[in-house]
Amino acid sequence: MEKLYDVLWIEDDAEGSKSFIRYCKEEGIDLRICPTREEGIKVFENEKTKWDAVILDAKCPNKANSIADVDGFMDVVRVIGNNVPIFVYTGELEIIA
Repeated sequence: MEKLYDVLWIEDDAEGSKSFIRYCKEEGIDLRICPTREEGIKVFENEKTKWDAVILDAKCPNKANSIADVDGFMDVVRVIGNNVPIFVYTGELEIIA
């Protein structure tokens, strides 16, 4: 399928979502997966006009080999601002409850 969207996905456990990745590819969504908030912010800032949307794991590590947490969640949201839609994706029910 022809590429329709470029989506930045900040997610430390994308390997656990292979069916979602496959679905996106089938639907023309090109995912760029970043395993840390730090890397995701860097990629976003380097190519701000490229992204159609950002999927943000609510509980993702800030740096490689660090513990996943929500502490820097708002840092990512502040950097992205109103530039593109942000979708929050999490399996951590206590965060959204």
